Amino acid sequence: MTTTEQVQPSATVSRELLAFFEKLVHGKIEEWEKWREQILQNGDSDALHDCRNKIEAGLAYELGILDYCLAQAERQPEVLPADIQARMLSLRDHLATHYNSLFPRWQTLEDLECILLAPLTPSKAHMDMLVANYPPPQSWFEESVDPFEPEKAQ
Repeated sequence: MTTTEQVQPSATVSRELLAFFEKLVHGKIEEWEKWREQILQNGDSDALHDCRNKIEAGLAYELGILDYCLAQAERQPEVLPADIQARMLSLRDHLATHYNSLFPRWQTLEDLECILLAPLTPSKAHMDMLVANYPPPQSWFEESVDPFEPEKAQ
């Protein structure tokens, strides 16, 4: 083989590469969900916030690896089959969506806590549906006392 000849990866290598990236992407997202659940249970978001820069750098690095592989496959389409390229692009988009859900929004500990609680917070559409289907009892409209007024000291 001369130096100008290109080595074509086998179908097995392509599938193994795809399996590696699937494990990487899904593993990162599952790891985040485990951290999120753990923090919601124990209330200690400080430790995760202390790792913010490492988490961002790690996700950015992994996105960069995927981008590099996809760029190489685009330059040399024969390197990876089209279905593998499409699946890798989907994985890259999935990881980018996860990255973008965290960064640049996560700057402070308060930002992190908002991100962690967001999946538990009902959406406006859900709240509107609840209001439409479950109106408050009539007695609430007949009350003469403001429930939000501070109690007077006696």
